[in-house]
Amino acid sequence: MGSLLERYRGGLLFSLVALVLIALGAIQVLRPKPHSIELSTATPLPSPQATATPRPPRVYVSGAVREPDVYTLAPDSIVKDAILAAGGATGEADLDRINLALPVADGQHVYVPHGGTYPN
Repeated sequence: MGSLLERYRGGLLFSLVALVLIALGAIQVLRPKPHSIELSTATPLPSPQATATPRPPRVYVSGAVREPDVYTLAPDSIVKDAILAAGGATGEADLDRINLALPVADGQHVYVPHGGTYPN
């Protein structure tokens, strides 16, 4: 057996070294990887500026309407909406002399003229 060991000593040594290297490689591959954290270097987009919520317009409706008074209307309301809030125009209203589609603004006075009359 001594001569057999001497005869294959180089091959056995090579096989032992190869086995150790394979074992070390397997340990390296199978060992858990540390968790990595990726940091973004991208500049964030600016957030849009906050816009104030428009306050509902309050308008004074008078003249040839059923219930003249100050009314709070929905945003984007028009003169026609203000007249309807005041109960609608009376039978003597001259609606051809006002623009019913005109947008209303906070603090506005909507005057509905009577036939042949003008506001003072």
